[in-house]
Amino acid sequence: MIPFEEGQTSELALTYLIRETQQLVRFRTSDMIVITSTEPCACGRTTPRFHVLGRSEDMIVVRGIDVYPNAFRGVVTSFTELSGGFVVRVRGPGPHDCPNNQAELADHDMLIRDLSERIEISIKQSIQVSARVKLLAPRSFARTSEKTQRLIREQ
Repeated sequence: MIPFEEGQTSELALTYLIRETQQLVRFRTSDMIVITSTEPCACGRTTPRFHVLGRSEDMIVVRGIDVYPNAFRGVVTSFTELSGGFVVRVRGPGPHDCPNNQAELADHDMLIRDLSERIEISIKQSIQVSARVKLLAPRSFARTSEKTQRLIREQ
């Protein structure tokens, strides 16, 4: 067994072990995880428990800090003036200096004085990176039943 330590970050790989006549194949999910516990569970399981941070291809480096687009979700959803829709836009391969974020307003009639600035300050305090925020009109982002793309890499 590979020794795991709590707080360790790794890329998740899965091995199918159930079928006896099938070769063992490892599947890479590209999910980055952090091991949350290695102690046996109350239910009796002894495997490490983990929390998914995000997909490795979605990670961006901002001034030496690894950031996943979902890190911005907590900030965006904490503002009632926003709908919760957001996109992180970066240009080039990185590392990046200051990503451009777009956030969607919840209502057309909202007073948005200094809202962008307050969101930028909140991002800096909670994620420890600088980011610019541009506010968009309500329903600017397409609604889809598929996974929403939160990171857009521009050339």
